[in-house]
Amino acid sequence: MTSVIFIFLRRMRLPLIILILVYALATLGLTLVPGQDDQGNLHYLSFFHAFYFVSFMGSTIGFGEIPYPFTDPQRVWVLVGIYTSVIAWLYTIGSLLTLFQDPAFKRAITFQGFRNKVKRQREHFWIICGLGTTGHALMERLIDNNINVVVIDSKQSALDALELVDYGGSVPALLADMTIPENLVAAGIAHKDCAGVISLASDDNANLKVAVVANQLQDNPNLTVICRSESEDATRNMKSFGTNVVLNPFQTFANQFGLAIHDHQLYTLSRWLTDNGEKSLSEDKAPPAGHWIICGYGRLGKSLETILKKRKIEVTVVDPEPKSHQAPRSCVVGRGTEADTLIKADLATASGIVAATSDDSDNLSIVMTAKELRRDLFTIARLNSFSNDVLFRAAELDLVIRRNEALADRILAIVDRPLVTQFLRLAHQLPKKTIENLMSSIRSNTGGSKPVSWRYSISSDQTPAISQMLAKNSVITIRDLIQQPNTKDKQAIPLLLVEDGNTKLLPELTDQVLPNQQFLFCGTGKARRNSLRLCEDVDLLDQILKPDRSAIPGIRWFFNYQQRAKPGNSSPESNPKNISSNSSSNENK
Repeated sequence: MTSVIFIFLRRMRLPLIILILVYALATLGLTLVPGQDDQGNLHYLSFFHAFYFVSFMGSTIGFGEIPYPFTDPQRVWVLVGIYTSVIAWLYTIGSLLTLFQDPAFKRAITFQGFRNKVKRQREHFWIICGLGTTGHALMERLIDNNINVVVIDSKQSALDALELVDYGGSVPALLADMTIPENLVAAGIAHKDCAGVISLASDDNANLKVAVVANQLQDNPNLTVICRSESEDATRNMKSFGTNVVLNPFQTFANQFGLAIHDHQLYTLSRWLTDNGEKSLSEDKAPPAGHWIICGYGRLGKSLETILKKRKIEVTVVDPEPKSHQAPRSCVVGRGTEADTLIKADLATASGIVAATSDDSDNLSIVMTAKELRRDLFTIARLNSFSNDVLFRAAELDLVIRRNEALADRILAIVDRPLVTQFLRLAHQLPKKTIENLMSSIRSNTGGSKPVSWRYSISSDQTPAISQMLAKNSVITIRDLIQQPNTKDKQAIPLLLVEDGNTKLLPELTDQVLPNQQFLFCGTGKARRNSLRLCEDVDLLDQILKPDRSAIPGIRWFFNYQQRAKPGNSSPESNPKNISSNSSSNENK
């Protein structure tokens, strides 16, 4: 607010001084010019009457001459005051309009409004620095999962895109340099509800500066800092400053690709459990594990070669500048867009080809040339510009490398689904048949729709109803947490149980629920809503534990009354008075 006031006073200083002087001289003159009262006696206006008259004179309202008709000298002075005050007002209003068009004043107003909006945040939020393709994809995923975000970007075009999409509310966004500490402070890095900072700029140096600033300015020890890095040097520097997570988009895709070759079932399961923008379950064609050709030995090509060689898969690299890119000695020199180059790379025995250059035209040319030579070849191409997505879809490739979406899905799993990440990391231990059965259960449970995953901890804060029932020594099993009243159908699938640092994959439905446990479930959106409602609704949980009783108190009383009215039912509990007295005595104890 101080910057807004400072700019306003600096730009409006002269107009305000002129306006004040005009009003002061006009008021003073009216008090000095003699007039007459209704009796013809000499009369001078008081300062109050003079200022009152000048006020409506200057605004051209014109209520009339007060308190008595003016004399000619007074009217001459009024004429002078009218023209000077109108000119002063025109000059002041013109200066004010010019001020409102001033870029510096606009930035100050926007900055202050942004800061106030962040201060009013009352829920946990994440700061996204850099709203490029990855930033937009991540922001949409976070908002879809009811996670608040604050955005900083130095490009107006990136923020203009926010106005074109309805995100269900206004997203606080600031056009500013994200590496400046003041801007990060305004974005709420020191806010008590700030969960973390995610820096997704395409420049590693900018992400490094954000990591440094976040490490120095944050007062919250639980603040998480996630940065994007495309070089090993930047990764090491970010980690040295205490960055919690450093992600390389090329390495992220390479790891997923390696998993798809090594264990395609687990790869498909990971896609189902992470939000990749799809609405229905699908299984991509599994990439074969034979000989692979990689065209383009840049950052993506190097990452893919490293992963494939770890899997002991034969790789042939094609690159036009093998020396400058430090390609292996076996590299075939060429762009890969020519048939001769691909034939030299032994395309006849290859199982698949990856077009990994930084040019979309070359990538499309490579895979189209390869498909002309080998129709059965597994084709993968890197998409660099989202504007070319239509062309890549029309090419009918087996896989398109959208590294930005892969990175956004990975960050979402870290931010909102840490137990999903832990489950997928441990799922390697499961037999293939178990994973196959799990995927079949998910498919039948969701009806072919994409599953929703959720987690909660058994505590009085997150699950008050469950904690209250456990305090009464009630026995609750996992089956009770995933079913609904009046049905025996399983509404969700338990994936992971965490207790005292120990994990259990695919826990049994008969496992007992205990305090301080953490659970990961997957199922439909309706199952998620029902499960979370169960955590807070004691009556609903009681109805599940005791299905012969109604969760509605009035109907429950009627049901119990019918039981008490049966002949021979003369137990003490059947008498409402005994129940009341027993309850009172227990409470007194």
